[in-house]
Amino acid sequence: MLELIGKEFSLETIKAKEFLDSKGIDYKFIDIDFEEEYLDWIKANKIMGLPILKKDKQFVVGFNKNTILNFIWIASNARWFFT
Repeated sequence: MLELIGKEFSLETIKAKEFLDSKGIDYKFIDIDFEEEYLDWIKANKIMGLPILKKDKQFVVGFNKNTILNFIWIASNARWFFT
């Protein structure tokens, strides 16, 4: 399942949530203010922005509709795409 990592009241996170909802895409929202292990993961990967859309070990940072759609397509078809 996709994970949307961000802050509840971040404008970019709100836009990403609204976009995913409008497309009917299932995701789990993770608020980094309450999930310290994700904050540690963000620091370890030297990520400097929010929101983060993550599936397994792949992720994209920021809100860009085309990037999000491309990421979802690639992440959903990863076995086909990388073989």
